[in-house]
Amino acid sequence: MLVALVSAQRLQSLQLLDLSTMTKSATSYTFTINQLIKQSRPGYSTTITVFLPDFEDSRISVYKVLEHYLILTFPLRQHCSRLFISYVKPYKPVSRDTLGRWIKTALASAGIDVGVFKAHSTTSAAVSAAKQNSLPVEHILKTAGWKSESTFAKFYNKPISHTDSSFSSAVLTPQDQT
Repeated sequence: MLVALVSAQRLQSLQLLDLSTMTKSATSYTFTINQLIKQSRPGYSTTITVFLPDFEDSRISVYKVLEHYLILTFPLRQHCSRLFISYVKPYKPVSRDTLGRWIKTALASAGIDVGVFKAHSTTSAAVSAAKQNSLPVEHILKTAGWKSESTFAKFYNKPISHTDSSFSSAVLTPQDQT
C-alpha cells in the first residue's frame, strides 16, 4: 500500500519492480523499469524510475517497511528477483491482480469503502494529495510517469487537502483538521 501511494504507479508497474534494478542508498530505494507498460508510446523513453524515500515517521516510512520486507522475504526468494512475491509456497512473483487484492484488503482494513474505491484509487489519492500540497505539476507528472498534464487533470486530480513540498511527504503527511 505504501509503495502504491508513494510512487503513484499503476499495478502493472508495481508488479514489474525488480531487485536487479534496485539501488539502495542511506535514505531511499530506487527502481528502474525498462519494460513496455500501458503508458509506453513509440518514440518516447520507456524507462520509469520509482523513487521510494525514507520518511520521518517510521510507522509509515516506505523505506523502513521495504527494508523489513526484504529481510523477511530473503529466505523465500530462490531465483526470484521481483520485489513482490507470494507469501505462500512456491513464493513466486505475484500478478498485478494479486497486488490489487492486497491493496484492496489494506483499504478495507483502513475503513475505506472498497465498493467505491479500488486498488487503482491509490494513484488518484496520491497525486491529488501531492497537488493539494502545492507540489509542482511537473514533479507529479514525472513521478507518475505521465507526459501530459491533461491525463492528470482529466482522470486523477481529485479534491483533497494537504501541505508539504516533496511527493512522498505530500502523500503521507496527515491533513491539518483545524
